[in-house]
Amino acid sequence: MKPASAVILVGGTTPSRIRSQFGMPVCLLPIPPNTRILERWIRLIERVGSVRDIYVVTGRPEDVDQIQAVVDDFRSACGSRIRVTRDLREHRGTAGTVRDTIAHYVITDDVIVVEGTTIPPGVRIDIHRQAGDDESMAGVLASDANSEPAGIILLRNDVFRLVPEIGFFDLKEQLVPKILDGGRKIRVCKVDDVVRRITSVHSYNRHIKSMAEDESGSDERGPWIHETARVDPSAIIDSSVVVGKDVRIGPGAVVIDSVILEGARIRGESVVARSTIKANTEVKPGSRIVESVNVLEDARVPLHRQRRFGNPGEDAPRFVGVRK
Repeated sequence: MKPASAVILVGGTTPSRIRSQFGMPVCLLPIPPNTRILERWIRLIERVGSVRDIYVVTGRPEDVDQIQAVVDDFRSACGSRIRVTRDLREHRGTAGTVRDTIAHYVITDDVIVVEGTTIPPGVRIDIHRQAGDDESMAGVLASDANSEPAGIILLRNDVFRLVPEIGFFDLKEQLVPKILDGGRKIRVCKVDDVVRRITSVHSYNRHIKSMAEDESGSDERGPWIHETARVDPSAIIDSSVVVGKDVRIGPGAVVIDSVILEGARIRGESVVARSTIKANTEVKPGSRIVESVNVLEDARVPLHRQRRFGNPGEDAPRFVGVRK
């Protein structure tokens, strides 16, 4: 089996509304059980076999150091060499970015291209083995259980010669059709799992809830609380909650079906339900935050986003498998 290198694309050069809402790169979002999107992709790639180098490419120079710091935390457990870099040129599209990375780092291996802002499947993907040594096969595209692209494709190195040296060139919309028009084949590899795409903060919350339900009968069921987080013993944390790095949750707080991103502060007697709390923000004492797609810097949530849980009734939260 030929060696391969991987290019993980984790964000373009244009301003991203969803990245701004989270307050952090999407690839660094926490997911169950106690990992991040990027780390799960890297571990999945390493299971493919014969992967020598992994390049994590972002279009935002300001994100490089933050991503690098996270990679450094788990690099020692990886067998591959991992490099975090920025897009070498702006507005190149996915295929253009991969081509530029190949040229700059003189990559001669087959190339595994990963959509690094998508939550990866939880099963092994055998795209490298299926590609084999048949040079007439231009690559292998992974497809999930719903016949949707699984966020990962292996391509022969030589196909990137089809990508122009300048200008925008998309992998899915331009490079793949050009390969097929040239008479070469791309095999489809079915994956027995679904890929979860993050198109909004709301979709991220929905995916976390779904993943929590998948883990509910396992030893890795939630809540998932980062080892650096501090939760007051009197706080109640529901079983489908993710609590990020360096989070603080105060006395009497209640968190249900939510994600608290790194560095956030949930003050005492607050209720957070079905929401995502932006990184490095504060929820004021006694706040009621329900189904909020974002919390601004001062966490002043509009009244129509607030609901009271003080009295029993249909609005009262129900706790199943609660851990404190």
